[in-house]
This record gives sequence, structure tokens and C-alpha cells, in this order.
Amino acid sequence: MGPIKTHSSRHIWRRMVAVGIGAVLLMAAFATSTDAQENSNPELGVEQDLRDYYPNRDMVDGDMYLEGYNYISGEGQRSVLWFEEGRRGRFKQYNSAPDDPKATCHYDELRWTRVLRYHVTMDSCGDVERRTKYSPGIALMPRDWEDGDTWKARGTSDATHREDGDVVCRGETSWSAEVFGWVEVAPGVFGIHVQSRQTTDWTEGHSSSGCSAGFTTSWKEDYFLVPGLPVAGGGTANAFKRSLGGNLDVGVGRWDVWFDYWAPLPR
Repeated sequence: MGPIKTHSSRHIWRRMVAVGIGAVLLMAAFATSTDAQENSNPELGVEQDLRDYYPNRDMVDGDMYLEGYNYISGEGQRSVLWFEEGRRGRFKQYNSAPDDPKATCHYDELRWTRVLRYHVTMDSCGDVERRTKYSPGIALMPRDWEDGDTWKARGTSDATHREDGDVVCRGETSWSAEVFGWVEVAPGVFGIHVQSRQTTDWTEGHSSSGCSAGFTTSWKEDYFLVPGLPVAGGGTANAFKRSLGGNLDVGVGRWDVWFDYWAPLPR
């Protein structure tokens, strides 16, 4: 999931939904949900289809979304992630509260083939519509992975940033991705650790978003995919548990998000 790579943009966690709740209560809720993950031990040596974790089609088809908190500041701020499936492995992901009137004005577009690739970010929430496209899409993780396998990928993608339909910046993104394997995400909770790094050199153009020629942005994101995340109403399911990372060049646009459970989308 690559970032737009501008000063004003953030990646999966752009436009995080924040609510004022005491940090003590939040940490207590987090601990409770973590304890509920009874089926979190990894099945070592078993081939994993990472689509079953992200976005987990069964849960998406069941109109479920992920609820959690961003702990980057030490105090939890509500963070969500929900999905809309398209054709031939494509899906959109949103990170605004699903009952927000502007819940779909910002999204990332990804596609599963033999690997997961991040292609587009769209933001039409403000006065200016911003769209960033990477071609070819940035590879993030393989579809099939087995414990002990080494998987690494690297490459370059053309980056094109548009504002209200007009091209305002072009650049080249150098990216790399790696699956490190099973790690202990929290006490007794194991997940598959995936890392993505991206650096964009903007070679032409100028934008109020900060992607002017000569500007370089660097991002790193660590993802943790777990079996056994609690489901509201009972049971557990595979899920995207944690994302840690953000912009390495500036002190904003960073996050440490932990998803605690699957919840039903509001009707």
C-alpha cells in the first residue's frame, strides 16, 4: 500500500478517525480483545493464501470491517479499515468511519494477482480532487506463502499525481517488499510480518501537496497478518492486525494501528 508521497497525504491510515476516549480505557479494551485471540498460533509449514488475511473476502462478503486504534501518540485514536470488492482481484479500501457521510471520498485501490499490487489513491474529500497512480502497481506481498520461504521483490513504478484531472507532478518510485515470516505480534499472538519500502523522486511538476520537482519522499510500512482476530457476535477470522510506519522524511503522517476485531458494517 504505497503512499501518495506528498506532505499532505497519508497512506492506509490517511484521515484516521479520532474520538476522545481515555487512554486507560482504550488500553484495557485492547488487552481484552488480544486475550480473546485463542486461535492465534501459526500453522507452521502450511502454505498460506494471504488473500485470506487481506482483505479476507469471506469477511468482506459478510459486510464486516476492522475496528481498532492508532497508538502512535501513546493515546489510542479510533481507526477503521473497510473494503469494497471489484472485478478480477481488485478492491478498494477506506479508512473513514463507514457511517460518515464522506466515508467513500478517499480510498486506495489494490489488486490481487500472483502478488498484491497497490495502484491508485483517490482523495476527493476537499476542494481539490487528488489522484495518484503508480504504473506498474507497487508489489506488496505474494498471494501464496509458506513458512520458511524467502520472498522478496523490488522494482520501479512511474508515479503520476493529478489535481482536478490535470497532471501536476510526475516521478519515479523505487520500491521493495519482503515477507519476514511468523513473529510474535503481542504476547501469545503470532502474525506474518511483511514490510514495504518506497522512495519517490519527483522529476517534474509542482503541486500544493508538495510533490514539486526535486522533492523526494521515503516511506516504510510494516504489516502483520494474524489468524484468529475476534469477530463481533462470536468466533474469529484471519485479519490485518497491525500496521506500523509512514513518512520517513517528516514528523507527521506516521501511525501504529492495531485492529482489535471485525465489526458489522452499519446499514
